[in-house]
Amino acid sequence: RSPGRAGRRPRHFLSPGRIGILVLTVAFLGAGATWAQARKNVTLVVDGHPRTVETFGTTVQDVLKDEGILLQSHDEVVPPLQSGLADGMRIDVALAKEITLVLNGEERSVWVTGATVAEVLEQINLRQSRNAVIEPSRGSTVEPGDVIVYRDAFQVTVRADGETRRIITDADDVGRLLDYLGITLGG
Repeated sequence: RSPGRAGRRPRHFLSPGRIGILVLTVAFLGAGATWAQARKNVTLVVDGHPRTVETFGTTVQDVLKDEGILLQSHDEVVPPLQSGLADGMRIDVALAKEITLVLNGEERSVWVTGATVAEVLEQINLRQSRNAVIEPSRGSTVEPGDVIVYRDAFQVTVRADGETRRIITDADDVGRLLDYLGITLGG
């Protein structure tokens, strides 16, 4: 032995203190990797309004719950609620609204998720005639409580004062048709 080294133990690279630090470092790195894998960014689109959401949830339902979105029976969600999440995925939520549809004079209440009149007519599978009258217009936005009026138009022949005209109309009676045409009946 050399002088001055007597009584010292040789140093080991992996002393108990260093082992503890190494274990903690590996644990933190593992936890960080797990956290990074569990965290996902998804695009949540509610009634056409998108926003990015960071989540640790595992299903679409988890995201909606975390964002405080309470679904009702007529609402639509794509993909389905139990679908697993993936980073970068898109979740579309269409919240239903109750409106009144007046179809050729018959009024009924319906639940729809369409944002415009055209989307609502498509959703309720209404086969539109080419000359149908729709109020408000097809491009109008639809809000809860709105009224959409749909009247089929049809062709009629009118003979007045020796003149014959073919008219496409949605008038629901002869009096309204004559008023529209400016025809006044005499006694």
